[in-house]
Amino acid sequence: MRGLGGGGLTMRTDDPPLVHDALIIDEPWISKILRGEKTWELRSRHTTKRGWIGLIRKGSGKVVGIARIIDSLGPMSIDEIRAAESLHRSGSTSETSRYRHAWVLADAVALSSPVDYEHPAGAVIWVTLAQPVVESIGMQLAAARGSHAGAALIRESIAAEAWLNENFKPTREPTLYVAGFKLPHGRELALNRGLKRIQIWVADFQGPMDGVRVLNRLRPGERYSALQPRSSNLKACTPTLAVGHPVYHLDINDVVTLGRVISGIARLPRPSIG
Repeated sequence: MRGLGGGGLTMRTDDPPLVHDALIIDEPWISKILRGEKTWELRSRHTTKRGWIGLIRKGSGKVVGIARIIDSLGPMSIDEIRAAESLHRSGSTSETSRYRHAWVLADAVALSSPVDYEHPAGAVIWVTLAQPVVESIGMQLAAARGSHAGAALIRESIAAEAWLNENFKPTREPTLYVAGFKLPHGRELALNRGLKRIQIWVADFQGPMDGVRVLNRLRPGERYSALQPRSSNLKACTPTLAVGHPVYHLDINDVVTLGRVISGIARLPRPSIG
């Protein structure tokens, strides 16, 4: 199996660092794809999708590799499919088989560290990957191709999480999407994990401040009202920032500015109880 790094396949410098959609494939077929033994994935219909995709091992909850879709062939006759067995490696094909389209794959690579994702209910072919999953895969691809381009997209966010871990205690075990931290005076901070930018949730903010933008999909530039919907992961990590509490959602330029934001919060009076 060709892996990333450690003497494995080196990505070309023009390869994109991010993949947003992943195809679900069962064993033993997905391992054959990752070993380079199988380049046709037989399906019941045509696909218009082209380019880099993630590869999900069915039932594992993990993206285990990537590949490129370069073509979609068919429908083909059973005789044509049987003649191409060395490409799809599906064994004997019955006369009644409905899998008569070949999605042609190239450049399949196994991730050195398979990435967890949340499987949406009802997904059986494609999964649209959440941003933290996309970024985690992108980091591995950037490292594999010997480039800082992909890593640069999210280095500030990763640096922010490392800095917060060094200076503050976590509230609870982080989720895939949010990490929570305890600030002075019992306040909490939640960091959106793996995004291209540093984005945090806090109850208080002394603004305006250079390098900080207040985010709000419904009311740009304003604080979230107590009942305004927001990330459901906040309840698991930082309950004081979940629905039921007014909060700020902040986009921050860099770790230095994040420190300034937190210093400003620390100077605010201790919040009243009740």
